[in-house]
Amino acid sequence: MAVLDITKSDDRPDWRSRCYGDYAFYDDVDGPGAADRLNEKYAKSLALTSAAPSSRILEIGFGTGDFLDWAAKHGHRTAGIEIIPSLVDQVRAKGHDVSLGTIVDYRGPGATFDLIVAFHVFEHLDREELLDTLDAAYHHLRPGGEILIEVPNAASPFSHQLVHGDPTHVSYLTAKAINHLGRVAGLRPHYAGNAPRTLAGGQRSKTAKRLVYLARNIVEAGFASSITTASEHPSAPP
Repeated sequence: MAVLDITKSDDRPDWRSRCYGDYAFYDDVDGPGAADRLNEKYAKSLALTSAAPSSRILEIGFGTGDFLDWAAKHGHRTAGIEIIPSLVDQVRAKGHDVSLGTIVDYRGPGATFDLIVAFHVFEHLDREELLDTLDAAYHHLRPGGEILIEVPNAASPFSHQLVHGDPTHVSYLTAKAINHLGRVAGLRPHYAGNAPRTLAGGQRSKTAKRLVYLARNIVEAGFASSITTASEHPSAPP
Protein backbone atom coordinates (compact mmCIF):
# COMPACT_ATOMS: atom_id res chain seq x y z
CA MET A 1 0.00 0.00 0.00
CA ALA A 2 1.36 3.42 -0.97
CA VAL A 3 1.25 6.21 1.56
CA LEU A 4 1.12 9.76 0.26
CA ASP A 5 2.61 12.25 2.68
CA ILE A 6 1.25 15.74 2.02
CA THR A 7 2.65 18.59 4.06
CA LYS A 8 0.80 21.87 4.15
CA SER A 9 2.97 24.62 2.72
CA ASP A 10 3.40 27.98 4.43
CA ASP A 11 4.76 29.49 1.21
CA ARG A 12 1.42 30.57 -0.21
CA PRO A 13 1.13 34.28 -1.03
CA ASP A 14 -0.94 36.48 1.27
CA TRP A 15 -4.68 36.85 0.69
CA ARG A 16 -4.33 40.12 -1.20
CA SER A 17 -1.90 38.64 -3.71
CA ARG A 18 -4.24 35.69 -4.22
CA CYS A 19 -7.44 37.74 -4.58
CA TYR A 20 -5.99 40.57 -6.65
CA GLY A 21 -4.25 38.20 -9.03
CA ASP A 22 -7.55 37.87 -10.90
CA TYR A 23 -9.56 40.85 -9.73
CA ALA A 24 -12.87 40.54 -11.54
CA PHE A 25 -14.39 43.78 -10.24
CA TYR A 26 -12.53 45.93 -12.79
CA ASP A 27 -15.02 44.58 -15.34
CA ASP A 28 -17.69 46.70 -13.64
CA VAL A 29 -16.50 49.86 -15.45
CA ASP A 30 -16.99 48.36 -18.90
CA GLY A 31 -20.14 48.53 -20.99
CA PRO A 32 -22.02 50.97 -23.23
CA GLY A 33 -21.21 54.59 -22.48
CA ALA A 34 -18.58 53.73 -19.85
CA ALA A 35 -16.07 56.25 -21.20
CA ASP A 36 -18.63 59.09 -21.19
CA ARG A 37 -19.74 58.14 -17.69
CA LEU A 38 -16.17 58.15 -16.37
CA ASN A 39 -15.41 61.49 -18.05
CA GLU A 40 -18.41 63.04 -16.31
CA LYS A 41 -17.57 61.39 -12.99
CA TYR A 42 -13.98 62.62 -12.95
CA ALA A 43 -14.90 66.16 -14.01
CA LYS A 44 -17.52 66.38 -11.25
CA SER A 45 -15.15 64.82 -8.71
CA LEU A 46 -12.39 67.35 -9.33
CA ALA A 47 -14.95 70.15 -9.19
CA LEU A 48 -15.34 69.26 -5.49
CA THR A 49 -11.70 70.27 -4.94
CA SER A 50 -9.72 73.43 -5.52
CA ALA A 51 -7.43 71.70 -8.04
CA ALA A 52 -6.25 74.23 -10.61
CA PRO A 53 -5.32 73.46 -14.23
CA SER A 54 -1.98 71.66 -14.45
CA SER A 55 -2.16 70.47 -10.84
CA ARG A 56 0.22 67.79 -9.57
CA ILE A 57 -2.06 64.82 -8.87
CA LEU A 58 -1.23 61.43 -7.34
CA GLU A 59 -3.71 58.56 -7.60
CA ILE A 60 -3.64 55.80 -5.01
CA GLY A 61 -4.73 52.47 -6.51
CA PHE A 62 -5.09 53.56 -10.12
CA GLY A 63 -6.41 50.23 -11.42
CA THR A 64 -6.59 50.28 -15.21
CA GLY A 65 -5.52 53.93 -15.34
CA ASP A 66 -8.81 55.52 -16.43
CA PHE A 67 -8.47 58.51 -14.11
CA LEU A 68 -4.80 59.02 -14.98
CA ASP A 69 -5.75 59.02 -18.67
CA TRP A 70 -8.48 61.59 -18.04
CA ALA A 71 -6.35 63.84 -15.83
CA ALA A 72 -3.37 63.84 -18.20
CA LYS A 73 -5.68 64.60 -21.13
CA HIS A 74 -6.97 67.62 -19.20
CA GLY A 75 -3.50 69.02 -18.58
CA HIS A 76 -2.72 67.77 -15.10
CA ARG A 77 0.67 66.38 -14.14
CA THR A 78 0.00 62.90 -12.85
CA ALA A 79 1.59 60.03 -10.98
CA GLY A 80 0.14 56.82 -9.60
CA ILE A 81 0.78 53.97 -7.21
CA GLU A 82 -0.76 50.50 -7.33
CA ILE A 83 -0.14 47.18 -5.58
CA ILE A 84 -1.02 44.90 -8.52
CA PRO A 85 2.10 44.38 -10.68
CA SER A 86 0.26 43.59 -13.92
CA LEU A 87 -1.71 46.84 -13.70
CA VAL A 88 1.48 48.84 -13.08
CA ASP A 89 2.99 47.34 -16.24
CA GLN A 90 -0.21 47.95 -18.22
CA VAL A 91 -0.55 51.61 -17.21
CA ARG A 92 3.17 52.36 -17.47
CA ALA A 93 3.02 51.11 -21.06
CA LYS A 94 0.54 53.93 -21.75
CA GLY A 95 3.22 56.44 -20.72
CA HIS A 96 2.17 57.23 -17.16
CA ASP A 97 4.56 57.81 -14.24
CA VAL A 98 3.49 54.94 -11.99
CA SER A 99 5.04 52.91 -9.20
CA LEU A 100 4.41 49.53 -7.59
CA GLY A 101 3.54 49.67 -3.89
CA THR A 102 1.59 51.86 -1.49
CA ILE A 103 1.74 55.54 -0.68
CA VAL A 104 3.54 54.64 2.56
CA ASP A 105 6.50 53.47 0.46
CA TYR A 106 6.19 56.10 -2.29
CA ARG A 107 9.45 57.81 -3.16
CA GLY A 108 8.63 59.11 -6.64
CA PRO A 109 10.25 62.20 -8.15
CA GLY A 110 8.67 65.48 -7.11
CA ALA A 111 6.74 63.67 -4.40
CA THR A 112 4.68 66.64 -3.19
CA PHE A 113 1.23 67.03 -4.72
CA ASP A 114 -1.61 69.51 -5.01
CA LEU A 115 -4.18 66.70 -4.94
CA ILE A 116 -4.21 63.02 -4.01
CA VAL A 117 -7.17 60.92 -5.15
CA ALA A 118 -8.34 57.45 -4.11
CA PHE A 119 -11.42 56.04 -5.83
CA HIS A 120 -12.74 52.97 -4.00
CA VAL A 121 -9.44 52.13 -2.32
CA PHE A 122 -9.88 52.87 1.38
CA GLU A 123 -12.47 50.14 1.90
CA HIS A 124 -9.71 47.66 1.04
CA LEU A 125 -7.56 48.81 3.98
CA ASP A 126 -7.75 47.91 7.66
CA ARG A 127 -7.69 50.52 10.42
CA GLU A 128 -3.91 50.63 10.78
CA GLU A 129 -3.44 50.82 7.02
CA LEU A 130 -6.01 53.62 6.79
CA LEU A 131 -4.13 55.74 9.30
CA ASP A 132 -0.76 54.94 7.71
CA THR A 133 -2.17 55.93 4.31
CA LEU A 134 -3.58 59.22 5.58
CA ASP A 135 -0.33 59.99 7.44
CA ALA A 136 1.59 59.40 4.21
CA ALA A 137 -0.89 61.52 2.25
CA TYR A 138 -0.33 64.37 4.71
CA HIS A 139 3.41 64.04 4.11
CA HIS A 140 3.01 64.08 0.31
CA LEU A 141 0.56 67.01 0.11
CA ARG A 142 1.76 70.57 -0.22
CA PRO A 143 0.34 72.93 2.43
CA GLY A 144 -3.23 73.63 1.33
CA GLY A 145 -3.29 70.50 -0.87
CA GLU A 146 -6.22 68.10 -0.75
CA ILE A 147 -7.04 64.40 -0.70
CA LEU A 148 -10.24 63.23 -2.40
CA ILE A 149 -11.58 59.88 -1.21
CA GLU A 150 -14.51 57.89 -2.63
CA VAL A 151 -15.80 54.77 -0.86
CA PRO A 152 -19.04 52.81 -0.58
CA ASN A 153 -21.09 54.31 2.25
CA ALA A 154 -21.70 51.65 4.89
CA ALA A 155 -24.53 53.77 6.34
CA SER A 156 -26.63 53.74 3.16
CA PRO A 157 -29.60 51.41 2.63
CA PHE A 158 -28.54 51.14 -1.03
CA SER A 159 -24.91 50.20 -0.51
CA HIS A 160 -25.16 46.55 0.53
CA GLN A 161 -23.83 45.18 -2.77
CA LEU A 162 -21.10 47.83 -2.97
CA VAL A 163 -19.98 47.22 0.60
CA HIS A 164 -20.31 43.44 0.85
CA GLY A 165 -20.11 42.25 -2.76
CA ASP A 166 -16.32 42.44 -2.95
CA PRO A 167 -14.40 39.91 -0.80
CA THR A 168 -11.39 42.23 -0.64
CA HIS A 169 -13.31 44.89 1.33
CA VAL A 170 -12.13 44.90 4.95
CA SER A 171 -13.40 48.27 6.26
CA TYR A 172 -16.97 49.53 6.23
CA LEU A 173 -16.74 53.31 6.14
CA THR A 174 -18.99 56.32 6.53
CA ALA A 175 -18.37 60.01 6.05
CA LYS A 176 -18.12 60.43 9.81
CA ALA A 177 -15.51 57.66 10.07
CA ILE A 178 -13.35 59.01 7.25
CA ASN A 179 -13.52 62.56 8.55
CA HIS A 180 -12.47 61.34 12.01
CA LEU A 181 -9.51 59.44 10.59
CA GLY A 182 -8.54 62.46 8.51
CA ARG A 183 -8.49 64.71 11.56
CA VAL A 184 -6.38 62.16 13.43
CA ALA A 185 -3.86 62.36 10.57
CA GLY A 186 -3.78 66.16 10.74
CA LEU A 187 -6.04 66.82 7.75
CA ARG A 188 -8.95 69.24 7.78
CA PRO A 189 -12.15 67.72 6.29
CA HIS A 190 -14.20 70.22 4.30
CA TYR A 191 -16.64 68.15 2.21
CA ALA A 192 -18.60 64.91 2.57
CA GLY A 193 -21.49 63.90 0.36
CA ASN A 194 -22.80 61.78 -2.49
CA ALA A 195 -20.28 60.62 -5.02
CA PRO A 196 -20.96 62.42 -8.31
CA ARG A 197 -24.09 61.06 -9.96
CA THR A 198 -23.60 60.78 -13.67
CA LEU A 199 -26.12 61.23 -16.45
CA ALA A 200 -23.93 60.09 -19.36
CA GLY A 201 -23.81 56.52 -20.67
CA GLY A 202 -25.96 53.52 -19.88
CA GLN A 203 -29.36 52.50 -21.19
CA ARG A 204 -31.59 54.93 -19.25
CA SER A 205 -32.36 58.41 -20.54
CA LYS A 206 -31.06 61.40 -18.60
CA THR A 207 -34.60 62.19 -17.49
CA ALA A 208 -35.07 58.66 -16.16
CA LYS A 209 -31.76 58.88 -14.31
CA ARG A 210 -32.72 62.19 -12.72
CA LEU A 211 -35.97 60.63 -11.48
CA VAL A 212 -34.12 57.61 -10.07
CA TYR A 213 -31.62 59.85 -8.29
CA LEU A 214 -34.47 61.95 -6.88
CA ALA A 215 -36.23 58.85 -5.55
CA ARG A 216 -33.01 57.58 -4.02
CA ASN A 217 -32.38 60.94 -2.38
CA ILE A 218 -35.81 60.80 -0.77
CA VAL A 219 -35.35 57.22 0.50
CA GLU A 220 -31.77 57.72 1.62
CA ALA A 221 -32.73 60.70 3.79
CA GLY A 222 -29.20 61.85 4.25
CA PHE A 223 -27.37 58.67 3.29
CA ALA A 224 -25.54 57.90 0.04
CA SER A 225 -24.59 54.62 -1.62
CA SER A 226 -21.11 55.98 -2.30
CA ILE A 227 -19.61 58.98 -0.60
CA THR A 228 -16.88 61.35 -1.63
CA THR A 229 -14.94 63.22 1.01
CA ALA A 230 -12.33 65.93 0.59
CA SER A 231 -9.79 66.96 3.22
CA GLU A 232 -7.01 69.51 3.01
CA HIS A 233 -3.52 69.79 4.39
CA PRO A 234 -3.70 72.85 6.66
CA SER A 235 -1.60 75.70 5.29
CA ALA A 236 -2.02 77.49 8.60
CA PRO A 237 -3.49 76.64 12.02
CA PRO A 238 -7.33 76.64 11.88
